[in-house]
Amino acid sequence: MEESGWDSSQTIRFYIDSGDSTFVNAASVITAQWAAVGIKAEIQTMDINTLMSTAGAGDFDVLAVQYTYPPVDPYADVSWLLGGQGSWTGYRSGEVADALSKVPLSTDTEELKELYSAIDRKVQEDVPMFSAYVIKSLAAVNNRLTGAEPSVYGFFNHVEQWDIAR
Repeated sequence: MEESGWDSSQTIRFYIDSGDSTFVNAASVITAQWAAVGIKAEIQTMDINTLMSTAGAGDFDVLAVQYTYPPVDPYADVSWLLGGQGSWTGYRSGEVADALSKVPLSTDTEELKELYSAIDRKVQEDVPMFSAYVIKSLAAVNNRLTGAEPSVYGFFNHVEQWDIAR
């Protein structure tokens, strides 16, 4: 940290959702790991509405929210989170922007894998955001369920169209 020019006397503000007890525990582990390399951090918990307001205002050093990409097509979330001005991360990368610009134009699965892999490699290199842990959702299907169509924005859209075949 000394070599990077980090001012070890400063304390960063780490804002988290007080309603997410799993992440409150994870934040304690994260700040202990930071402390081990000379980064002082103060965890500040707040309700989710205040946290979202803080995120929108950009008034934070480090911010954590429970966030899970949709299982069908992560484009909307990935492009917003990594799209620069207006996103919480403020991250900008020409390489990521180029790959993201091609995603909505492609229907080829292999090309999409390559584009998302390029985005993933660059984000892992630059680390504008990271996952502390992954929430694994449980999903199930049944041949008798009709009218349920996968959607970028979730399976519960148009639940009024669902039916059980006899």
